[in-house]
Amino acid sequence: MKKFYKQFTLVMSTLLLLFGSFSLSVNAAEHSGATNQHLNLNDIKNHEQIFELIHQDPNDIISSYWLDESVKSGVINIFNSSENKYYNLYVEKDHITYYSIQYYVSHDSKDAKFELYSIDSFNNSHHEFTSQVANETGKVSHQINAKSNSNTAYKWACIFSSYVACAAAAGTIGFGVAGPFGAGAAALACRYVFQTLVEKYGSKKAACKIFS
Repeated sequence: MKKFYKQFTLVMSTLLLLFGSFSLSVNAAEHSGATNQHLNLNDIKNHEQIFELIHQDPNDIISSYWLDESVKSGVINIFNSSENKYYNLYVEKDHITYYSIQYYVSHDSKDAKFELYSIDSFNNSHHEFTSQVANETGKVSHQINAKSNSNTAYKWACIFSSYVACAAAAGTIGFGVAGPFGAGAAALACRYVFQTLVEKYGSKKAACKIFS
């Protein structure tokens, strides 16, 4: 079990950032980006492939941060003004391993969508889930990919005692991720992970026994 915790320290740090985003305006992100460009793209081995994959330009990067330099987990924020979308690239050591897209459903609507994708060893992306929040009612809807099998996320979830602990940790540690969802993204993602554990294995306890 001790080996298990040590092995997933890096995964925890990366996914805690991934599952906790805070709302930042474009102006605020641009301002912070001027002094917080801590990630060097040349140090990220698959950055060219990922930027090509998502059809984005490095010139549109508005900020980047190391969450924890000791384990090298961080985030790169992109704002595409023509699409009016935020792209958040999540870095683990020297590779981008996940990315999310956040955007408003329409120009005159404040309903927002959050899409999460994982990246495999061949730099192909796999849709994990989409969450949408209705601004007027606060209603949340989820679309989970039937083929989603993020074992890393499941293992990470097993470290936490509950969905509440997951959301609290993600909300506390996740910072600097640009987009319209705000801290609510942490709760959405944690709910996805825990619900999927139950659906796939029957219970969180059963799932954690498999991964321990």
